[in-house]
Amino acid sequence: MKKLFCYIICILFFPIILLNCGKSPQDNLPERLLLLIIDGATWDVINPLMDEGKLPMFKSLVNKGLSGPLKTLKPTVSPTIWTCIATSRHYKDHGILGFKMALTLGMWLDFNKPEEKPHLVTSNLRKTKAIWNILSEKKIPVGVVNYLVSWPAEKVDGFIVTDRAIKFPGEINDAVSPKEQENEILEFIKSNKKPMHKFNHDAANSELAEDTCIVDLTLHLAQKNSPRVMLVGLRGTDAIEHQFWEYYKPHDPSWTDPECQPMPLVSSDNIVKESLVEPYVPPPDDQIKAFGSIVPQYYIEVDHLLGKLLTGLGTGWTVIIVSDHGFTPPIHINAPPGILICSGRPFIQRKNFEGYSVFDIVPTILYLLDLPVAKDMAGIPMIKGMEPNIEKNIPVKYLPTYETEESQNKKVEPISSDVDSKIMDQLKKLGYIK
Repeated sequence: MKKLFCYIICILFFPIILLNCGKSPQDNLPERLLLLIIDGATWDVINPLMDEGKLPMFKSLVNKGLSGPLKTLKPTVSPTIWTCIATSRHYKDHGILGFKMALTLGMWLDFNKPEEKPHLVTSNLRKTKAIWNILSEKKIPVGVVNYLVSWPAEKVDGFIVTDRAIKFPGEINDAVSPKEQENEILEFIKSNKKPMHKFNHDAANSELAEDTCIVDLTLHLAQKNSPRVMLVGLRGTDAIEHQFWEYYKPHDPSWTDPECQPMPLVSSDNIVKESLVEPYVPPPDDQIKAFGSIVPQYYIEVDHLLGKLLTGLGTGWTVIIVSDHGFTPPIHINAPPGILICSGRPFIQRKNFEGYSVFDIVPTILYLLDLPVAKDMAGIPMIKGMEPNIEKNIPVKYLPTYETEESQNKKVEPISSDVDSKIMDQLKKLGYIK
């Protein structure tokens, strides 16, 4: 009888034992990775809307994974922080903004040639490798869509659709890589950036049209190219906050807080020339009534787009959602931390987790791909948000650097384009420059 019992047990459990024997620790790592950057997204708007049941996709991801504030840099200037996210390197290393860009945000200034006009930042000014360069060298297919400071498009194992391709399809060279996909992608953008009528303001409808096009393009390219890693930027939230926060929170104390005001423009002899912002005066009540709901309503639309994106991508994707910073008026120079949401294997549910920063995203991506983290990176993998004992089963590997002599000695010179004046005008509308 005892032998019969043992025989039955073996029959029942042998397939399970056999199945587990075939598993390796790496099976807990994701099949595919999506990094979604929602520019300027802030918990100050998301949390109340989730509590009201108006952001079901955000709430679902938060309930299933790691979430919390994402430490950022001060001043909270987007070109610098997006590049920190993409490189896990400090601005003094990657060279975007830093000492070569001052006085006017998002510009490149050569202090040795003060008579020259400032140039907009471009991808060739970046002095260190971005994650898409590293993955391409490892023959891991990668897709990049609408990443800030990605123009001109770099050659990768996969594709890059630059931020300028989205804004100005067909008006600029080197907007897409590889070149053989450029015409098709630009035509897709032109035909899919359709007018929207969700809001009672053209600026909000325009931003939503662009973000919707980005999601549609991402799904199209993911199906066509099958990248293992995708990096996608949605930038409408930040633009909406710049333009409509005064109607959403007209009495936000940051409007007059000295620590939230941008540095004034100064002359070469350090005499203040002008402020980047006018003294704040709350808008009239009728405008507050008309436009006060645009900020939260835009987040609801982004939640819809998030659902569309994740449903369209299908199963097998681990999702990391971040923002470069939260938002404070007038131009988020001293903004709160960004958002961090990680869902999918091997992440576990941990709400309101604090401790990770914009520098930790690339090391986490490398770890999830079982690749070494460079010791010259400023961040670490987000192990504390993953399954217990994962580091014991899959130790973090390190190498000194991913940089080469060629990348470290790269000559950087600003590049002009035919749309620079249009970009300058957009920066003026958002309050970044005079």
